[in-house]
Amino acid sequence: MTPDAVIGTKLIHLQGRCAFLRRYQGKRRGARRLLGGRGAPKLAVERAFQEAIEACLDLGRRVLIAVGVPLPDTNREVFLLLARQGLVPEDRVERWADMAGFCNVLVHACQLPPAKAGGLSSRIAGR
Repeated sequence: MTPDAVIGTKLIHLQGRCAFLRRYQGKRRGARRLLGGRGAPKLAVERAFQEAIEACLDLGRRVLIAVGVPLPDTNREVFLLLARQGLVPEDRVERWADMAGFCNVLVHACQLPPAKAGGLSSRIAGR
């Protein structure tokens, strides 16, 4: 697969995960409530968050490689390096860095209190 095809595939995957997550946004059983709950809907939302964040990180790493920047040691640094290169808006970088941390929480199945999980998801969404 060519690099352009890989990027296109990642973007389509990211678009699909974001569309799935939007279905839960602002609803009575929105992402905040689901992340504090149990069962299949919670797992589906967590997995969609994880896959969307990982797609963003993968795309960010590809951009860093393309511009000749050495890859960072942590996921959080991916977005910080992109900002230092002027490739992403400075005003979003902290939110995106938090998003990388949230992915780590999801990947390692850390248990967060519902209020904290909801707060993280709201901060990432910019609300």
